Amino acid sequence: MMIVIKIVKMLLFVLVFIFTNSYIAIASGYYEEQENFRPGIYEAKVNAKVYYDLSGDSFHPTHRIKKGTRVSVYSAGKNSTRKPSVAWFNLSDGRECNPDTLPWGDIAWIGVHATDFKRVDSLPEPVFKSGRISNCVQTDNRSATTVKQASSNIPSPSFDCLKAGSKTEEAICANENLAQLDKHLAKVWKNLLLKFDEKPYKNQLKKEQSLWIKQREKCINDIQCIEKTYQKRIDLLSGRQAERQFAGQFEVAKEGVGRITIYPTENGLYFVRIQTMEPLEAKWVCDLTAKATAKDSILTIEVDHKSFPAFLEVPGMLEIPAIKEVFSASNDYCGWNGNIAYEYLRVPLDR
Repeated sequence: MMIVIKIVKMLLFVLVFIFTNSYIAIASGYYEEQENFRPGIYEAKVNAKVYYDLSGDSFHPTHRIKKGTRVSVYSAGKNSTRKPSVAWFNLSDGRECNPDTLPWGDIAWIGVHATDFKRVDSLPEPVFKSGRISNCVQTDNRSATTVKQASSNIPSPSFDCLKAGSKTEEAICANENLAQLDKHLAKVWKNLLLKFDEKPYKNQLKKEQSLWIKQREKCINDIQCIEKTYQKRIDLLSGRQAERQFAGQFEVAKEGVGRITIYPTENGLYFVRIQTMEPLEAKWVCDLTAKATAKDSILTIEVDHKSFPAFLEVPGMLEIPAIKEVFSASNDYCGWNGNIAYEYLRVPLDR
């Protein structure tokens, strides 16, 4: 009898071992290509939610990928032992090709439910080169075409010169330096607009950019005037003006993942977007958008009638201290044990 019991126990142990290891192997395959998955162009069948992790709970509160939108999908994963095993598409791997669908840029793993999409086309070859995506696919609701680099060395601005609608735009198209300034500002501007995706903030940014364009148009075809107007705008948004030194983008210096984006709005105020995450497994995420005022080297960030400081005492480094005011003000915008108290280093806005 004892022998039978031992044999049964051994069998149970073996079964548990096999099941556990099978489950671990399956559960750890988030970033691997699965047997039922093919890279390609996928089209949203519904207004798809965008997720920060694989729990299925941490989805962006406002951002959706609209029905009919096409995205480039390079990898997929699974979070179930059932087959077919493809449950998630990882859009972060294709972030260079999906810039308008990712609310967080390249800060974190971004996923969507695979069942919300259908495959409509293949990706151009080769997909990867030296560990990075070499060919991107430009997509809209009608077609998917390969983006090709222009063979000409003649610089072009961010807009179509064939559709230049003013003397100022014609002057930009005819001048290499102005075309480069326009393209540079467009990258900076798009980066800021993507970070401040809540409607009140986005509308204010668009309003101020429209006012700046009207100011630029007053230069007509005066090259020096146009150049000065562009450079002043770029310096303002990048924090190069002493009176608006907090403007720009900062990333966590060490022992963390995250960024702070700061936009200098009217009347000396700032818009602030703070995004951080647990660096190993994205167990928590913080996402906070607020307004701020500045005095000397102190930025006072206000959210939900609470405030906390950020210090720019060292050039190029913004510090949010680990104090109770920071934890109290950010508590509602972070997951369990979430944290925004880091040192952040300034990075270019046009990356």
